Amino acid sequence: MNRREWMLGMAVALQPEAGRVVAVGDVHGDYERFLDVLIMANVANARGRWTGGSATLVQLGDVLHRGPASRRCLDLLMKLEPQAKSAGGRVEMLLGNHEVMRMMGDFRYVSPGEDAEFRTPRSPRERDLYFETYLEVLRHEGRPMDRPDLAMGFRERWEASFPLGRAEMIKAFGDRGVYGKWLRNRPVAFAAGETLFVHAGISPKYLMWDNGRFVDRFRHDIDMQDPEAGGFLTDELGPFWWRGLVQQPESELAGHIDALLERWNVRRMVVGHMPQKGRVRPLLGGKVLLADAGLSSLYGGARACVVIEGGRARMLLEGKLIQLP
Repeated sequence: MNRREWMLGMAVALQPEAGRVVAVGDVHGDYERFLDVLIMANVANARGRWTGGSATLVQLGDVLHRGPASRRCLDLLMKLEPQAKSAGGRVEMLLGNHEVMRMMGDFRYVSPGEDAEFRTPRSPRERDLYFETYLEVLRHEGRPMDRPDLAMGFRERWEASFPLGRAEMIKAFGDRGVYGKWLRNRPVAFAAGETLFVHAGISPKYLMWDNGRFVDRFRHDIDMQDPEAGGFLTDELGPFWWRGLVQQPESELAGHIDALLERWNVRRMVVGHMPQKGRVRPLLGGKVLLADAGLSSLYGGARACVVIEGGRARMLLEGKLIQLP
């Protein structure tokens, strides 16, 4: 029995009803384990086709960076989206901080495999064209004595930091690129039934914001000449970065979470962003579910997700359903 056949044997017989929601945490470029979880939750098959009927799949953001196959993961989600719609279901991917970083041009966490996914025989020429554009920017920005491009070995050092495939990646995630256009239409916060989904959570600073306001501000800042200058995309209290759910005692969070759930008219919030070492961790009696179980092999590779069905939230871990509060 090969690995995929073994994975199919772990698929759980979940009801294909409209009320069923499957939430998958941070993927970080691990295509194989991402597909494993989708198969296990019975929303996709081994060929990456939708099998979830009228169910809803929510991916909580951070598909990108660290692992080698983030492009394949995005392609899978983009393929499943119309298939699910045709079957009466739904696929939603939320924006995470790593998607925001990629669109801002912050490549600190890009893995070599991610650049390689964009590499073609034209990549040397694409890199040359990008370098010429970069030189024009430097020529216009600085006095001759301040220009790094006039230093010895500048081109060699630049190429070492700009792998083949990077130019194509930048285009693909730009405002006219296939991934950039698609990601610009993703939600920041999404409610399904009695559950709110957001990548990192909503802090008290943003209690009164709804998804429309989040998305409008995201689009405004991401299209600025310097996206970081807007403040929202890198705000440590914002929905892409907030870590208060793991940094603050539950007693301090309780009042805010109650107000947040009342504002959204839901009974729980499910978030990613904060790895939980192979499990889904409930807070405040299940009012918050930390669903980043470390799916990527870089974090332990736990094949886990949240399944919400009939009003009950359960963790699906390696083929076993475990009741959550």
